[in-house]
Amino acid sequence: MAFTGDCHKLVIANEGRGGLDGTFVDPPGSVSILIGNSLGSPTHVNIGFQSILENREDLYQSSGVRWVYKGDHNAGIVNNMWDDLEPDKVTLSYDERFAYVSLPENNAIARIDIESYTVNQVLPLGLKNLSLYRTDCSDQDGGANLLHYPIYAMYQPTDIALAVLNNKEYIVSANQGVIKRYAAVDGLTNSFDESERARQISLDNDFDQSAWPASLTTAVNSNQQLGRLLVRESDARDPITQRIKDITAYGTRSFSLWSVYTMQLAYDTVDELETKENEVYPNTFNGDVSNGNQSPLQQKDLRSDDHGPEPTALAVGQSGTIPLIVIGTRTGAIHLYAEELFGLRHQSVHREGQTSQTWNVLYDANQAGDAIITDVGRRSYEDLVSTEANEDTISTETTEDLLLKEVTKDRISTAVMEDLKSTEAIEDLISTEATEDRISTEATEDRIHVSTEAIDDLIPVEDMQISYQQRLPKIRYQQRLRKIFY
Repeated sequence: MAFTGDCHKLVIANEGRGGLDGTFVDPPGSVSILIGNSLGSPTHVNIGFQSILENREDLYQSSGVRWVYKGDHNAGIVNNMWDDLEPDKVTLSYDERFAYVSLPENNAIARIDIESYTVNQVLPLGLKNLSLYRTDCSDQDGGANLLHYPIYAMYQPTDIALAVLNNKEYIVSANQGVIKRYAAVDGLTNSFDESERARQISLDNDFDQSAWPASLTTAVNSNQQLGRLLVRESDARDPITQRIKDITAYGTRSFSLWSVYTMQLAYDTVDELETKENEVYPNTFNGDVSNGNQSPLQQKDLRSDDHGPEPTALAVGQSGTIPLIVIGTRTGAIHLYAEELFGLRHQSVHREGQTSQTWNVLYDANQAGDAIITDVGRRSYEDLVSTEANEDTISTETTEDLLLKEVTKDRISTAVMEDLKSTEAIEDLISTEATEDRISTEATEDRIHVSTEAIDDLIPVEDMQISYQQRLPKIRYQQRLRKIFY
């Protein structure tokens, strides 16, 4: 959810996740807008995706928007593309004309016009080429083994936020990675899981290895390399040969910056989250929180075959005049990035909690740390971290020298989280001119860009071309409103 600055509108992502209800049911994903009024009975506007996707499914799929589960037509189950969309998180543009909604399973971001109450566009995010970066793809290799593999990954961000860097707006995305699974239900002979282990696909002779280097074939057939990696299977097959040419993983184990107008990649942390956590906290590298009778040390490396460190939450703010981005991961780590002269730089990584005793013992002793971080918010000089495994909220003080130094154990009431307005933290987020020229060459060169020219003429985007300077009068008006309301 996201409020406009004057609290007049609340934008809500309705995921509509599929599941069991006697038979298979997958409600259409949608976005709701609640419009406040003086009567205390807000108007509800629901915005669906059928009108923009119907009869254009092939066009959007060819551009890179995924339609993961199409149903089981032999069993009479039809799942439309707009049913398959799963809206997750919301952020607003700086002028609050547009809402951006993450669609992680579909590897896309939707842009919603909250003035005309329509879907402006569904924008694909494409793939990241992992061959230049180091990744650990096995939970059976004895620990951290970061290697180069000629494979790809879908970004699939869950949490997103807006950042303004050097007078330019960007969507910041935590590229977690999501796999769509359904348990067996009436009418389905088998449960649905879009993924499969790479080695199993190889054993089934479902890979087209004609253009592969010999080293990739070896890696796929080794559980200590790529064999255990969960890869895209259900919608990755060639339509003619029905075989899979490229290995594609879920989530890029990074955070990214995207242009709000084109959703083109401007920056990516490449393999930094995974490598930094290995350097600083090797005992919890790519660790899991799945067995209370095991210790964090015993569960080390168990998520390497899934999503690695798995960035799950983020917050954007600033310390003084320095823009900051904070990333939380499933492993319980908090990464701090700050803008320096030549762009964003990793400043520190912090993980609270002990690792030698079992999760149950650590939880009872309030020493488990921040296992499975689900939310990070910005309030003054504090980062508020909400964790799933501990059902707790802690406050981390961010110091002026950009180091995360102290973590308090005191619980912060949910009322504090409800009052948290991320828009306050980014109102003045304008940095140095150096970032304007800092487009990550590596991240751009090896990202597979997906052309959206074919769908540009479907939805008018001329309204998006208003310059930042032209919007300043409205922005200043909104800032005055914020001073009145807050």
